[in-house]
Amino acid sequence: MDHQRSEAPTFPMRMSSSRLVAGLVGCAGLALAVVAPAAAQQPDSTPPASAPPAPKPTPWYDRFTLRGYTQFRYNDLLQDNPDFRCAACDRSIGGVQEFSIRRARLVLNALPMDQVNIKFEIDLVNDVGSQQNYLQMRELFGDIFLDKGKNAWVRVGLAKVPYGYENLQSSGVRLPFDRDDGMNSGVPSERDVGVFFVWGSTRAHRTLRKMTDSSFKGEGDYGILSGGIYNGQGANRAEANDNKHVALRLSYPFTLPAGQILELSAQGYYGTYTLTPDLRTAGVAAPEGYDFDDRRVALSAILVPRPIGLSAEWNWGDGPRYDPARNATVNGKIDGGYVQATYRILLPRGRVLFPYARWQHYEGGKKNELDARYYEVDELELGAEFLVIRAVELTAAYVHGERRFEDGANPDNLQAADFVRLQLQLNY
Repeated sequence: MDHQRSEAPTFPMRMSSSRLVAGLVGCAGLALAVVAPAAAQQPDSTPPASAPPAPKPTPWYDRFTLRGYTQFRYNDLLQDNPDFRCAACDRSIGGVQEFSIRRARLVLNALPMDQVNIKFEIDLVNDVGSQQNYLQMRELFGDIFLDKGKNAWVRVGLAKVPYGYENLQSSGVRLPFDRDDGMNSGVPSERDVGVFFVWGSTRAHRTLRKMTDSSFKGEGDYGILSGGIYNGQGANRAEANDNKHVALRLSYPFTLPAGQILELSAQGYYGTYTLTPDLRTAGVAAPEGYDFDDRRVALSAILVPRPIGLSAEWNWGDGPRYDPARNATVNGKIDGGYVQATYRILLPRGRVLFPYARWQHYEGGKKNELDARYYEVDELELGAEFLVIRAVELTAAYVHGERRFEDGANPDNLQAADFVRLQLQLNY
């Protein structure tokens, strides 16, 4: 039996290869058009992996900051003794009554890379003898951060020596017109050339910066442990011996209930100070030579004004001092410091009023003055600072002072005075 083979159906015409390819491409496009929206709606769909965008470099103009302040003063209102002076404070006190420009600071900060910070500070106004208004370098240093969190760094150059709270506090922040004699006589001009280091926990750094940034009159961020090796002759003075000074400071800001902050510090330094020829009076003896032991220890306790603030610092030690009985510069004891009370009053429109009262006492020499001039100081200052706007501050204070300051040119000199001081500070 014959079986008939079935045949496949035939098309009336054949497709060319080009039309076949075009048809396949069209079908694929249609399929993608239908499938793609549906795939996009799938909750578990995963986008294709891609490299994260490269971080944008910080513009050069964001790596620099420029700031500063200027202080205009009138110190002799109601002055009753023109012979009352303070060479290490404000040299326009006493003598001829005058308006003065106490400071005109300009500070440049540069951050060339994340691990390095550079600070350059100049003072456009100061005086040398009878000359005024010259340019002086106040700070020039570089900070090299040792960790990514910037909790530890090395500071190299002309910088503040870590000794004392008020010494480290900026003059643009401090309430009293001048630093106290006792603490400041240890590090005249607060600065020297050397190598310094700072370390602190992240929490401590944050609190110390808050004390300054939140108008609590902080001293800046010097961490928990700071210290350094430096020349020891003072800012902008050449080293005069082969010995270096060494300073060490231990400090911690404790946060108390209700957000109050108490900072406790202990610090000290030692070295050799040379009384150079420009600081000697002819005929004044130096039986122990002109190289003197220079060493001190100090304690500080600071309660930030929130709203009540209390500050106390005291130091003890040895250093050069003029002895009028022997007409000689000798090694002698030093003893002095201050106690201060402050109140912080917040007013409408961002204004702030800071009434304050400070009493200070000091007995000892000042190594950077003529013959290591001998001082006995008791002084009371009552004042108030008024922040009018961010750029303008007004300060007024009444001062009652008794000062004995004696050297080879003036071996018997005790002065007392009462006067009022005024200051206008511009911040920029």
